[in-house]
Amino acid sequence: FQNQPSDRMLAASQVCKVIADHQEFFNNSVVLDSGFSILYIREAMWIEKALQIEGASFEGRQVGGVMKSALAYFEALSEMGIHANLKEISEYDFDKADYSSEVIILSHQISVPSIYWEQLSRFVERGGKLLVDGLTAYYDENAYFIMGSGFPLKDVFGGLVKEFKMVDDLYDVKLNDPDITLKAHLWAGSLIPDKGQAMAYFDDQVIGLRNDFGSGSVIWMPALFGLAARNTADYSQLAKLLETEFSDQINGLSIVFRDHHPGVLMKVLKYGEQLITVLVNKSKLEHEIAFRVHILTNPEVLFSANAKIINAQNVLLDAEGMLVIMWN
Repeated sequence: FQNQPSDRMLAASQVCKVIADHQEFFNNSVVLDSGFSILYIREAMWIEKALQIEGASFEGRQVGGVMKSALAYFEALSEMGIHANLKEISEYDFDKADYSSEVIILSHQISVPSIYWEQLSRFVERGGKLLVDGLTAYYDENAYFIMGSGFPLKDVFGGLVKEFKMVDDLYDVKLNDPDITLKAHLWAGSLIPDKGQAMAYFDDQVIGLRNDFGSGSVIWMPALFGLAARNTADYSQLAKLLETEFSDQINGLSIVFRDHHPGVLMKVLKYGEQLITVLVNKSKLEHEIAFRVHILTNPEVLFSANAKIINAQNVLLDAEGMLVIMWN
């Protein structure tokens, strides 16, 4: 512009130089797998659209509630410094022998096709952790109600649904383990525990179960916690739940935030023994980020915009700041 490079062009040239200077890394690197997978289901979206009620005013009844629920958990984990996989259920590998380091989240996926009932059971039986919320598994692939007395996932989930009640746009659910209160949206599904242990209550009714199955475990809470967090733009309590329930998996990650940072995200690339972390602060506030204790050394700044390294365990990002670090 006016024969002068714009700020964007100057920034782009810096990025190009970083890539050129570390061409071997970027040509061969992969996104570091966190072990967290948020799965959406095509049939759930199709059925959500097919059974729409004209004039529905609540997010939970509108087209998009299924995907927004999944995105809520993706965003909550991102603000914890965890890059989760977001994929359609058919893309997930259900043929491994051991899932002890892996987590699947099914948030308000109203249809779970019959082909996946055994696969989800096997995932948990082989050590995986499964978190289920909303009206997940209300229907099969043909929009048939499956949550009656013959519910095919009863043994895995640890109980049966007694009934669903429409409550309000937002309401509070008290968890006793962990001791937190979560916002929920629209419906509350009261449960009849079988082998599952009660962990959440609303209006003196059990609406959350924790169940051990095989070598793994399931948290089942038929209330729309993800969508409520997204609607209120507040993932703080959801992040507390995820941090508590999946602490072993989180502590096993190479690098992750020590605390929840709204509006901040981190992506991690790996090649050989080297990692590159890309941190972006999309909030309007400055964030000093402390990492959980890690063994990575020799942080080298590859790119910085309104951000800096304080030491190997702490970085500072101004509003709209970005920091790219290579670790050995």
